[in-house]
Amino acid sequence: MLLMFRENRKYFWQRTLKIIARALHGLPAILLVAVSITPAGGEEYEAAAIEAFYSKIIRNPIVIDGDPYKDFEESTWFEFPEEAVCAIKYEDDRIHYVIATFSDESAAESNGYTVTHKGHCGTCSTLQDLATYLYHRDMTTPVRRCSAMVWFRPWSIHCLEDLGLSPPCAETWYYNAKNTARECLWPCLDSWIRNEPFNKPDGSLNDCLACDEEQSGPVFHYVAGRTRRNSGIRSDIDRPEDEIYPIVHDYY
Repeated sequence: MLLMFRENRKYFWQRTLKIIARALHGLPAILLVAVSITPAGGEEYEAAAIEAFYSKIIRNPIVIDGDPYKDFEESTWFEFPEEAVCAIKYEDDRIHYVIATFSDESAAESNGYTVTHKGHCGTCSTLQDLATYLYHRDMTTPVRRCSAMVWFRPWSIHCLEDLGLSPPCAETWYYNAKNTARECLWPCLDSWIRNEPFNKPDGSLNDCLACDEEQSGPVFHYVAGRTRRNSGIRSDIDRPEDEIYPIVHDYY
């Protein structure tokens, strides 16, 4: 009976929010069509490992100042080597740590660092953000919920931080969502109202995610540094095998 009640309540809220979305003709509240948050690390990472990563404290977080989608131009981006990695190094207490970008894995290891993801370090390269990505198999749905009031910045960022993201990473996700709302409103409105799966039958992304990846993805990847794919984390969005960086996070 309890399960039936939960399913009925979930269905009720889905239908209610979709009706609201139609009534508002695409205002940011359409992002409220959210359902659940599913732990990602169940089979590969124990809860104790995720908690351990959450307990670590970074000494040199990377922050942003303002909207990177307005401030950044690709022509001014620093070109990192293709094999670049972001790595961490603990202090003696194994609680505090620093991050640094290296040209490749061997360069990081020879300097006493442990690789945490492929590509350069950014605002989401902290171990707190790694723990959050390990916990949430589906980041798209809860981030969509947090973006419901994307024009109310403090509320939206607070919601993102409540998911477990570090403040700089939460801010980066916020600006990503704001840009997507600006550039991809209509395909996302259609996708969200129809509750489309993340992938089409042929395996490609639905129109909303495809638009987000094209319009917001490059800046997000450059600023955030860490993504689920370059951290070796699979999500509910199907991706080609060669896009998932092979790494085991056993350095907690």
